[in-house]
Amino acid sequence: MHKLEIEYFPKSELQLIVKWRSDDRINKFLRQGMRLLTEIENWYSNYFSISENELYGIKLDGSFVGYFTIEHIDLKNRNCEFGIVIGENDLHNKGIGTTVLNRMLGKAFSQMGMHRVYAIIQDGNIASEKCFLKSGFILEGKHRESRFINNQYIDILIYSILENEWNSRIP
Repeated sequence: MHKLEIEYFPKSELQLIVKWRSDDRINKFLRQGMRLLTEIENWYSNYFSISENELYGIKLDGSFVGYFTIEHIDLKNRNCEFGIVIGENDLHNKGIGTTVLNRMLGKAFSQMGMHRVYAIIQDGNIASEKCFLKSGFILEGKHRESRFINNQYIDILIYSILENEWNSRIP
């Protein structure tokens, strides 16, 4: 049995994010850019220094294998955005993402008082779609051809789960 931990991502490990984001198989479905250490350090220092955004590390058996973001935390309207990256290719499709997502949903609804959690996923990212669907997210809709990546327009899919939907899943 593997030990899975989620903790705030330490600045000392940012080189791992550079490694993961430099892998075209990983970066294919991420917001473009941020492949250099200086870019990741700026992102970490500026974006995650404000209370609306949090960056977590995903550890498996003591080693970081990915990261998780809670972004655009809106306490007034009680919603936020989730994002997840499993950076080690040999760990894809092993259920790690779903386990992390479910733990973080518990945090969002129980500890943070969220009413709605959403995810923005590029069309074609089947692994992310399956992961979020397994955790109870529902496809709300899409922004048609809203991003221009690799010389083509792609759709962005919006998934969400509401507090009552999450609570009805808990026995």
